[in-house]
Amino acid sequence: MNLREGYRRLSVVIGIIAGPAWFLYQFLFDPSSWRGADFLVVLLLASVISFVTWVFLWATAKALTWVLEGLRSEPDAKVDLPSDPKSG
Repeated sequence: MNLREGYRRLSVVIGIIAGPAWFLYQFLFDPSSWRGADFLVVLLLASVISFVTWVFLWATAKALTWVLEGLRSEPDAKVDLPSDPKSG
């Protein structure tokens, strides 16, 4: 199972989808955004949202990969746990 590649691809796909989804939302629900400079602002916001979404998902993938690698690794040394005094 290659989680690193899977999460990387998922983050790119969702990051690319988020920008156009915001753009479509503005087009459908706020027709006034299609006037002159407002159109460019919406386009800029779509790009920023796409980038921020990609960075967030990339960081999440890195964190999850780090955690999973830690779970898969062998322990460095065996730790002797104290015995339970109640068990005698």
